[in-house]
Amino acid sequence: MPIEIENAKDKGEEKAKLLAHLICKFYAGICSEHFSENKESCTKSLRRYDEVLSRQGNSLLYISAYHGQTNLIKTMIEIGAYVNFRTGELDSTTFGKGWTPLMIAAAEGHSETVAILIENGADVNASNEYDRTALMFAANYGYTNIVDKLLISGADVNTIPTDKTGWTALIAAAYNGHH
Repeated sequence: MPIEIENAKDKGEEKAKLLAHLICKFYAGICSEHFSENKESCTKSLRRYDEVLSRQGNSLLYISAYHGQTNLIKTMIEIGAYVNFRTGELDSTTFGKGWTPLMIAAAEGHSETVAILIENGADVNASNEYDRTALMFAANYGYTNIVDKLLISGADVNTIPTDKTGWTALIAAAYNGHH
């Protein structure tokens, strides 16, 4: 029961949100119940959806990380999704340039998702177009459990972003009152 993405009427970010919702429902509903029987079909559908998103400068892994859909992330990694995919590489108007699934998971406070991505080779020192890292996002919002995971995994505490603040992770945490 594939979902036709090309026929969706929404554009840009709304289309991606709709797609993420549909895929999560699709995977949770159909694939999880019959995954052993229809593994090839589900895998093919997930890869196809990811290819469509990639052409738009995004990935299913990124959208799943944004929403904290850890089971879908595990499946995507299992079928070969690239954990260090950067958004906006092809179309910088889509979601902000250079964000990785790890960065968005850290910014949204999805600790389990962060752990799965790190375990599967996510680059803890990857930076976006402003040289901001997952550690900076987690520290800024006070997600100490994520900060701990990133530090244990070798995140660089001294990276200085090129955005207007120039704040390291420590400065951002201190400014916002996070221990």
